[in-house]
Amino acid sequence: MSARAALLLPCLLTFLPASALAERAVTVDGSDCRVWDQYPDRRKTVRWSGACPDGWASGPGVLSWFHGGRYDGQVEGTLVDGRMEGQGRVTWRDGRRLDGNFSNGLVSGQATHVWADGRVYEGEWQDDRRTGFGTLTFPSGNKYVGRFQRNRPTGEGEFVTADGRRYRPQIDARGTVGAGAPLDRPPQSASIPAAADADPSPPTPPARAGRPQKLEDWLNQSDRLLRDRSR
Repeated sequence: MSARAALLLPCLLTFLPASALAERAVTVDGSDCRVWDQYPDRRKTVRWSGACPDGWASGPGVLSWFHGGRYDGQVEGTLVDGRMEGQGRVTWRDGRRLDGNFSNGLVSGQATHVWADGRVYEGEWQDDRRTGFGTLTFPSGNKYVGRFQRNRPTGEGEFVTADGRRYRPQIDARGTVGAGAPLDRPPQSASIPAAADADPSPPTPPARAGRPQKLEDWLNQSDRLLRDRSR
């Protein structure tokens, strides 16, 4: 991507948002061709396989970046005046990859991000952050389906376990989770039982203490634990 996206993405595409530095033009290693880098780093160098009209990387090609001379990742797609535009694929040395749409060097629109540990996010992006509607699936098979804002779930969604059970969580802006009741409990009968036939069982107890408080912890629980902790 424009180094703006290629060098910007290795920092941004994590659970914790990174702080952007001032964008600057950098020179492709071994040439006079330039690309944009939003996250300058003295140890970072870039290489571009495509054309360079008017001194700016443009057209289809592969932009690779290196840290201290060591390969760190690349983006394959089309650059316009040193910035990634349209569909592109980013791959990292650590096994992560992203396929999606870029605008002005940033991931915007629909994209899929796959982590090396098996987590997958599919959905909307804005300015290199997961913002909008999407699905975050964990290796356990459990997933959060709903809205995100700047990489965090907003709580406007639901958890779906690997076996299809659904839960309505409460999630704050920091990603802290408070599990709600299952959404697929059988409905109560509309008839009112006679006093003698009333159900003597006590009301459902409040949520248990000690349940997972982080989104990652919650979604990585087994289906059985998810059910038990939401009763």
